This record gives sequence, C-alpha cells and structure tokens, in this order.
Amino acid sequence: MTNSIKEKIVKLRINASGKRIIGYVDLFAKDAGTTHPRISDILNNVEPFLLIREAEDSAGEERGFQAIPKDSLSYVEALDEPENPAWLCKAGERRRITVELREPAATVKGDILVPTDRKLSEVLNDSRRFINVLSAEFVDSVERYRYLAINKSHVVALKA
Repeated sequence: MTNSIKEKIVKLRINASGKRIIGYVDLFAKDAGTTHPRISDILNNVEPFLLIREAEDSAGEERGFQAIPKDSLSYVEALDEPENPAWLCKAGERRRITVELREPAATVKGDILVPTDRKLSEVLNDSRRFINVLSAEFVDSVERYRYLAINKSHVVALKA
C-alpha cells in the first residue's frame, strides 16, 4: 500500500508575540480542504494553532516542532511559497493600503487584491483572520516583502 498523503512544504518567517521564528509548514495538512492549498488557507482555517517544523528563533536557536497560537501571530512572510496556478488567483484590482500594527508597533505599506465583484470594506470585514498584503514594506525600515499575511486582530488602523 502506497502512502497517498501529499506534502507541500513552505518556509515561513513569522512574528509571534514580538518574536521572529523561521520554520516550515505543510500546506497539505489534513484539514486544508483544497487541492491547491496556500498559506492563507492554513492561516484562515478554523484550527487555532499554526504547526511549524524545524522552527528556529531570531537568535538562531533550534526549537524543533512548535504549535503556535494563530492569535499571537502579527504577520507571516512566505519565504519560498511555490507558484499556484493562475486560475487560482481571483481577478481583481490592487489597492494600496497602509496598515498600522499594534504588535510589533509598526506601519506597513503594501497592496491588497480586491476581487472585482467586491468592495474593499467587504474584504477587510470578511470572516478571514488574516489580510494578504503584496509588495509590503515597513515604513522607516529597509524591510521589503513580496507577501505578508497580517493578522486583523493586530491592526490598529488601516488607510486605503
């Protein structure tokens, strides 16, 4: 009997309660619910913890396997998420936003994709826990990211 469980491992850098952790997440976790899972699918599902393998903190200390409460995540950066099929990305327009985060206290500028059949307010107020920000940059910093997922509960202000 062959093992039919698939793996799609991606490397992430997360900020959890002010600490930076780098590790790997399996996007084909048992409850991903999709044949083409993305980081946002794992972050926005009902499970309360993000499971990270081979975790390493900002001091370079190995942590092995960790289960981190999603509510403690300020933002998540995809370091090497594989490309998804083009049809998986909803058609829409990019809107420039500025997000002020409570923890860590920072301001992020970037773009969010708003489907053509929805308003920006609908995207911000939907049931998902995280906002996907593309071409993100931290104000007053050299930090730039292709993709960040920002926890809505850590947002103090958002300007579009």
